[in-house]
This record gives sequence, structure tokens and C-alpha cells, in this order.
Amino acid sequence: MEEGGNSDPQLNLLNSVCSQHNVTNVQDFHTNLSATFLKLRAELVGGNNFATADKASDSSPTYAMVQCRN
Repeated sequence: MEEGGNSDPQLNLLNSVCSQHNVTNVQDFHTNLSATFLKLRAELVGGNNFATADKASDSSPTYAMVQCRN
């Protein structure tokens, strides 16, 4: 996993987790991941600074959360 850079010295990484879940169907996983990111984008474009999204109905569930600062 690559470490991301922070532009603000006041930022603190609270948690970074890698799942022990192995994807059995990579195509389903990528489809679910794309759907999850589309949901996040739709919430953020609407002016929200915090969003969660998931696509958990299939064999390869995805979950995401994002928080933006002004």
C-alpha cells in the first residue's frame, strides 16, 4: 500500500486498515467499487463535507467514507 501525502502539517492520520477479506470475483469487486465511488461523488458534489457509501449486496462488498475540510 502506498502512503499518501498530506499538505497540511496539522493533519493526523487516525486509522489505516487493510481488510483480510479476499475478493473471489474481481470483476464484481471493481463494479461495486465504482458504484461506491459514484455514490460518494454524488454526495460531495451536493455540498456535503462528509459522505459514506457502500455496495454490500453482492459477493464482493465495498464500503467507503470521506471527510473534507474547508
